[in-house]
Amino acid sequence: MKIGNDAHKRIFTSLCIAFVCGVLVQLVQITIFNTAGIDRILGSLVSISMLIIPIHIAVVASYVYQKDWRYVAITGTTTMLFAEATLRMYAIG
Repeated sequence: MKIGNDAHKRIFTSLCIAFVCGVLVQLVQITIFNTAGIDRILGSLVSISMLIIPIHIAVVASYVYQKDWRYVAITGTTTMLFAEATLRMYAIG
């Protein structure tokens, strides 16, 4: 079965949104949290907020872009994977 150009475009767009929100937004968020001392204020809730904020940004961006709930769910899940990988890389380094 051959996949059309529209499907390739949707997959690529989903991956781009997930990468930008999962990695770049996550790195900006880590920098802001460490600089402003928010990580000390939130305590154990900081790891949860580190995952929730990028996922919500990705879900809103993908809904505005496509208005398709399947697309939103896939983008949110992919963003979660990128955000978790970024947190693990930050914790190692």
